[in-house]
Parts: sequence; structure tokens; C-alpha cells
Amino acid sequence: MITSGLVITLSLDANLAAQAIAALGARSEFTPGVRNDHWLPVAMEAHDDEHSREAHDWLYTLPGVEFVDVVYVNFGGDESTQVAGARTPRPREPISRQLADQASALQVNHEH
Repeated sequence: MITSGLVITLSLDANLAAQAIAALGARSEFTPGVRNDHWLPVAMEAHDDEHSREAHDWLYTLPGVEFVDVVYVNFGGDESTQVAGARTPRPREPISRQLADQASALQVNHEH
């Protein structure tokens, strides 16, 4: 599983931006965060690299999406990829929600 944190720059045209947000909501691999002006943080979960690329490329085809910044990528992995002795706590909520919340916080802090 590949989890990516994205910040989508939406169109200044309110109708196009709303269409893009609605389209995102129709696909299960995207979890949008809280919109801040024309920026929308989004967590994206993909099964593999090919699925991740397809979903990312699809975003660019949406009317209302001006740009997509990739701000975080977690390639997952099994225990063999973990650092010896390191412990990773189990998240209390899906990683996609955590990433969306973190991206929202970054956007809010960025403006202040």
C-alpha cells in the first residue's frame, strides 16, 4: 500500500473547484481534508506504484485542478523494511485521515 499526502491547488473558478472536489469524493482512494481557500489537502492510498501513478495522473485531468503537490509518500512495507528495534505505533485512525489532518494543519500554519 502506498499512501501519499497531496495538496491540490484548485481553480479560482468556484464551480470548477466544486466539480473537482465532488469528483474526488467519488473515488475511494482519495480522502480530502479541510479546504483552505484554493488549497485542498488530500490523502491518497494506492495498491501499488501503477495504481498510484494512475490516480495521480487522473487528478491532473480534472477540471478545477490547477496543480498537485506531493508533500509526503509512505511506501508501507513489511517488518523486514523496519529498522531493527524500532517500533511503529498502530494508528488510531486510518493513515489517510491522519495525513489529511496534517496537511490541513500545514495549510493553516502556512498562512499565519
